[in-house]
Amino acid sequence: AAEAQRQAAAQAESERQARKAEQEAQARAEQEAKRAAEAAAAQAKAEAEAAAALAQSNEPVSFTASAANWASAPNFSFPERAARRARSGDTLNVVLVLRVNKQGGIDNVRVAQSSGNPLVDKEARRQVRSGKFKPFTKNGVPVVGDVTLPISYAVP
Repeated sequence: AAEAQRQAAAQAESERQARKAEQEAQARAEQEAKRAAEAAAAQAKAEAEAAAALAQSNEPVSFTASAANWASAPNFSFPERAARRARSGDTLNVVLVLRVNKQGGIDNVRVAQSSGNPLVDKEARRQVRSGKFKPFTKNGVPVVGDVTLPISYAVP
């Protein structure tokens, strides 16, 4: 009977230790899950803050002409006043840099590379202002953009 009692006590002690180990393992798992959730929340908050900072920023981001989508494209036509100074069949190329605001409007135009004909350069700057872009975005947030736009005019 004493032997059976000792075995029952040993069995009870073993079960108690097993329950204790199981509780400790569950507590560790809960702690780890809490840490992982806090890290994910911190990362999401940092990403949201970065997107908000970008949305507040007016620092221009450079885009290529191929990344630019016109909401309404300007009509580029060779200026008649410049035809007297050019030979028929020639092609005049001018490169413009446009500052595009967050709504897609063109705020500033400068000539990066002249066509060699001041009238053509001036007319290209005037004509491009009649266009409007779809807003540039970065990480889904509208941004101010600089786009380099080459324009070719064929002399009639």
